[in-house]
Amino acid sequence: MKEAMWRADPLGGERYQDTTDELVLFEPEPDTSQLLKALTAHFADHPFSIEDAERFTLLSTAYLPKAHLKTRTLAPAERAENLEALSPRKRKATYPAGTRLRFL
Repeated sequence: MKEAMWRADPLGGERYQDTTDELVLFEPEPDTSQLLKALTAHFADHPFSIEDAERFTLLSTAYLPKAHLKTRTLAPAERAENLEALSPRKRKATYPAGTRLRFL
């Protein structure tokens, strides 16, 4: 359902407001700062896996794990040094399966 809502035409005057956290979904460029805030509040400074973050994003927010989590939320947080990877990776700001993270 979420994927269908995000694919809807934002220029057609349709807007959807998720009642769980009052986020307006249909914007030309989604603002994922609320997703980052929710992730930070949920995980605090405790280690978590990328799979944990994907599950939380899907079940507890209006955002999509595939479209909004990694490149629009986690990567900018890591570049700003607000997030650290606890497991080795080939490239910074990538999150393959099994990646362990922690907010700073």
